[in-house]
Amino acid sequence: MLERSAKPKRISYAGGIGSGVNVDFTSKQTVQPVKIEKHMKIQNSISTKVLVLSCVALGAVAVTTVGQTLTHRYSFTSDASDSVGGAHGTLMNGTIVQDGQAVLDNPLGYDSSNPDGKYVDLPDGLLASYDSVTLEAWLTPYLGDMWTRIWDFGDGTAKYMFLSTGNNTQTGPESESVAPGRTSNFLRSRALMSDSIENHVVLTINGPNQLAKLYLNGELVDVNPNYTNTPAALGSTTNNWLGRSQWGGDDYLSGLLNEFRIYNGPLDALRVKANYLAGPDTIATPTVTNIQLLVRYPFYIGFPRPVELLAYADSLAEPVDISDSPAVTYSVEDPNILQISSAGVVTGLAEGTTRIIAQYGSLSATQTVQVLDQKAVLRHRYSFTTDASDSVGGQHGTLAGDAQIIGGQVVMDGSGCICGSTAVPFSAYEYPTQRRDI
Repeated sequence: MLERSAKPKRISYAGGIGSGVNVDFTSKQTVQPVKIEKHMKIQNSISTKVLVLSCVALGAVAVTTVGQTLTHRYSFTSDASDSVGGAHGTLMNGTIVQDGQAVLDNPLGYDSSNPDGKYVDLPDGLLASYDSVTLEAWLTPYLGDMWTRIWDFGDGTAKYMFLSTGNNTQTGPESESVAPGRTSNFLRSRALMSDSIENHVVLTINGPNQLAKLYLNGELVDVNPNYTNTPAALGSTTNNWLGRSQWGGDDYLSGLLNEFRIYNGPLDALRVKANYLAGPDTIATPTVTNIQLLVRYPFYIGFPRPVELLAYADSLAEPVDISDSPAVTYSVEDPNILQISSAGVVTGLAEGTTRIIAQYGSLSATQTVQVLDQKAVLRHRYSFTTDASDSVGGQHGTLAGDAQIIGGQVVMDGSGCICGSTAVPFSAYEYPTQRRDI
């Protein structure tokens, strides 16, 4: 669970990174937003080696947002108006708009319990009907204390869904959602946000698939495959804030908010990357010129493994994996040999060879795959009848130190032992592995 306390704030993750971190920030400096740099684009090169041949479908298809409709857009050109859905927000406590950005000039470490902080208040019940959703923002933060809020939708500390800047040293953006009668859901980025430079953050939630993803500057930074606390599960909320927390001890955002968008449905990685590269002033409409279906390893009965579907778009320098995009459909020529989920995960059912077909708009790609039966093969056997001989593989061992063979077992005196056993029989089996070379 996540723990909160008075300053110095403590953030504790059970079994997670940053466990037990105690950080004290006492600076109360005021931001100077006019000095912050605008949107920056960073591209990383990718090199991959494919184990088997893949099929590429050539052509072109414009990316449409099927089930991913832009429903609200706050661009802060002059106020907190919603240019798409008409759900206008309110600039609170003298928050101003400057150069197309909301200026949240809160002092660093300014607690949300203070009623006079700068933030944006959005209408009640804004997300209540969303079982699947995408929340997207461009912001320039001044990173100081932990738990600084980017957005927070809730009714208080018992029901909420937020994104914070993280602890700024070990983790970047962090999301937590709490719904009545359910356990908390988390997403945490190991990549840190950039201080005083514009960042792009995206949270996508696919309710039916219980899948949530977190992106930072166009890159996927965390996935939660067991995400159940959708906005619809939270229900109607009244404290729907940009830059302020439900928790009084957590800080207001200090920085600039350039753009905030809400989509009715989860954007795929292609749209997220395209939006990041296009920046906050443009609605990206990339055209996919071809798709490529990759299989990087053999499949075995009962071992679920994903395929990889790459999309090549005119506006992107690199392909993007769209394997689990809602716009992709998969089919199999022989469903008795394998099955494939809507997210592109293959499960072998019987030995044999068949073809997988991926469809993305008018483009399709195919791949022939083989399913093998997993059989354990005894490769080495050390029975310790008289010595450490390997009766199967010939890789004979050596008795070291005071080790002795007594009654068909190796008996050790326990010196230097890190376990409670001193007599150990030993065998080695090999199972087919699903190797991936990159």
